[in-house]
Amino acid sequence: MRFVMQFAPPWVYELAGALEAGDMDRARQICIRVSTQAPVIFNPDGPFDHAMRMVVARADNNLVWLEETEAFLAASVGRWTAGTEPHESVVTAYHLAGLMRLPDPPRAIAHFEAALSMEPDFLPARLELEILRSGRDRGRIFGALGVEPPRNDWAYRLAASELGRAPHAPEPDPPQGAICLRGLCTEHTPALVKLYRWLNPTTPIFVATWRDTPREILQAISENAHVALAPEPETAGSQNKNRQIVLARAALLTAKFANISHALLVRTDMALFRAEIISNLESTYRSFPSPPSATSGRLIVSDIFTRKFLWFHISDLLAYGALPDLIRHWSAPFEAKGIHNNTEQYLGNHLYNSLGINYDDSITDSYYKFVRDYFIIRDLSWFDGCWLKRPELRTAATQAFGDACISQLDWERLYHAPPSRALDAMSAGEGGVMIQAALGISTF
Repeated sequence: MRFVMQFAPPWVYELAGALEAGDMDRARQICIRVSTQAPVIFNPDGPFDHAMRMVVARADNNLVWLEETEAFLAASVGRWTAGTEPHESVVTAYHLAGLMRLPDPPRAIAHFEAALSMEPDFLPARLELEILRSGRDRGRIFGALGVEPPRNDWAYRLAASELGRAPHAPEPDPPQGAICLRGLCTEHTPALVKLYRWLNPTTPIFVATWRDTPREILQAISENAHVALAPEPETAGSQNKNRQIVLARAALLTAKFANISHALLVRTDMALFRAEIISNLESTYRSFPSPPSATSGRLIVSDIFTRKFLWFHISDLLAYGALPDLIRHWSAPFEAKGIHNNTEQYLGNHLYNSLGINYDDSITDSYYKFVRDYFIIRDLSWFDGCWLKRPELRTAATQAFGDACISQLDWERLYHAPPSRALDAMSAGEGGVMIQAALGISTF
């Protein structure tokens, strides 16, 4: 669904801004003003006006506005041409009216059926109708990951995976890559695995976790993935880095034994809502061939925690690449007693040293060239990603944190910069880097 606002009155832009900012008080006042002031600004015969106001009506359970929209919908059946903005607005208005009528299932069903009669592939209405007809617990389905995704389309994709509603027919020739999940498995992990399966119907999925994981959780996961169980290391290491190394290796080696050439390694608390993620990653991977080196290619990693002012601090939330390169990245020895640093730096330094790289530059410039030559940075939003542990980090939680990470745009500048100008491409000289680090920007 899309809203084309080129002919929308000024109050609609004002309302859209308030909704985008999450300012429901302001949004409510805008709707009250345009609905009551004379001359009336709100167009009672305008599909877009009703759809926008219904967003606020649902948040406030405003039954007066609901009934006005229902009267408008009843009087305008068949008036709108498919593919136009009014048509899409009417579909949206039907859906929002259905959500408000959920306590009265027959009336809610009528609204969802009306939306689907106009737009048969409108996923939200299809799923709400399925839930109502099956008698399933709506809250349980939408909350299966244990966190409310910050975008509604994510919520409906999650619900679709829980209901087993396939998004499309599998590809005839599945890609050679796999999804490798590593980490602790909780009661919410089966929903995450089910989501990955739904969005990637032909992709092999491997899950590495601990031997003492409850049997019922393992059984549920195994319905959609291959499970590898690992023993706990003797010591967890600071930031659990030894535990992370054990499970990363277990996941990657399981994929290797299955003759997988490339993989996405990702934590079990990361939900990536981008469909067919492997084919999208592989396309990006091929678009940026690596210079001649000891690796098969680059590793694609997230901007979140790929730090600009902490050297060799490469994000470990997720990574895509050739199996040998991923295994090398995670081949660092277990952390020794008394040696403590961030897991990202521990792995990044190990990889740099294992490759025998010598840029013969300052440490800062060497780090940026390392990122330029051996990685591809993509913003977490590129993956449609949500870190369930910290869902606010889909985008930077604070400007300071965002500025302290190497973004997709930063990496593009690095990639296209002259070979000797990596530091300049990051818009910070050596002194600027040191000053920002000293100010604490890198301590988020």
